[in-house]
Amino acid sequence: MMTGHKPRQMPVLAHLQSRPNWCAIVLGAIAALGFEPLHLWVLTLFSFAGLIALIARADSWKQAALIGLLFGLGHFSVGNIWIATAFTYQANMPAWLGWLAVVGLAVYLAVFPALGVAAAWRIGRGDKTRLVLAFAGTWIIAEWLRSWVFTGFVWNPLGMVLMGPFENPGLARLAPWLGTYGLGGLAVLLAGAVNMAWAPGRARLAAIAVLAIAALVMTIPLGLPAARQGTIPYSLIQPNIPQELLNEPAEFENNFQRLVRQTVPRPPGERLVLWPESGVMDYLEDGYPPVLYWDATFGSDPALARGRLARVAGAGGLLLTGSTGLNIRGSRIEGARNIVAVVDSQGTLRGSYAKAHLVPYGEYLPMRWLLEPLGASRLVPGSIDFLPGPGPQTLDLGRLGKAGVQICYEIIFSGQVI
Repeated sequence: MMTGHKPRQMPVLAHLQSRPNWCAIVLGAIAALGFEPLHLWVLTLFSFAGLIALIARADSWKQAALIGLLFGLGHFSVGNIWIATAFTYQANMPAWLGWLAVVGLAVYLAVFPALGVAAAWRIGRGDKTRLVLAFAGTWIIAEWLRSWVFTGFVWNPLGMVLMGPFENPGLARLAPWLGTYGLGGLAVLLAGAVNMAWAPGRARLAAIAVLAIAALVMTIPLGLPAARQGTIPYSLIQPNIPQELLNEPAEFENNFQRLVRQTVPRPPGERLVLWPESGVMDYLEDGYPPVLYWDATFGSDPALARGRLARVAGAGGLLLTGSTGLNIRGSRIEGARNIVAVVDSQGTLRGSYAKAHLVPYGEYLPMRWLLEPLGASRLVPGSIDFLPGPGPQTLDLGRLGKAGVQICYEIIFSGQVI
């Protein structure tokens, strides 16, 4: 007579059933260590393998949803811990409020993995393979929802743990076919393979083979397609100016001169000079009320400010730099715009791109009418909100080609890059 037996389990996972809620929080926190700068992607896969084990043992979709919610709470609290640091660079709110903001944001973001986990449990209950496949699909949908609901906050998409070092993109080389969110689904499938590597039979052997191949791709440089080199001479400048000096008016000119010194002169000819988002504090566009052109050196003539940039670009060159534009109606400032401006060697403003996907609480305060009376403010200095630009566009750089531009935060939104 045959006797039933329980499948082998990962040693750590054997103890998960007694305290699934606490384990979910801890696993979620550990899973966040797979992102930069630590890039401990193996821990992420093992953490998601533990999550799959917890889901498989859930008695109902409600319990599964709670496990997903707690996993997300730990995951996003650790992954977004940098937000607390942002509160130390503004004076309107106490710095300790940043830690509450991290947890509060994590509570909201955790709703998305909770939905994905609950749906995966309903689809795959009773069958581990079906559960893993379902969870990969529902995770993709959950991250897609997180990218646009309430303007979206898709920081740290799971697929980023599959990126290797700079010289080896790892499994992220599949991004042209899978997309950002598809890579997240692939990470869940690999975590499922980790989970199933402790199961008996052929499934175990297949899982181990898949993981071995994935590990090789992640760790061994396989080379990249040869890129065309030397077609566009350029200078890329990152001055590494401390955050506390960027928005200090007394340091504006010193910051500018630091950029100038690092932009090594070249013989006259076509070249592209790329300065950072906070490259220039002068208003470069004409037509603003004279009082707004703050710099005593240039008075109310932005052409002089553009002239300085033209000399940096050099004869035949173009300079792309971050700057600030304004929306003005009459004498009233309606809002600001975070822009990349293109200045040529004649001091002409050849075009600009206005950031379209703004940072909530950073570049604007949502529901200002409600939150401002309660003491909330933006984390970036300034009393007016930034306004979104019209969306993705192409800048024509003449003989230097064409460029699509994304500024800082908006680069994380898959599908908005051109």
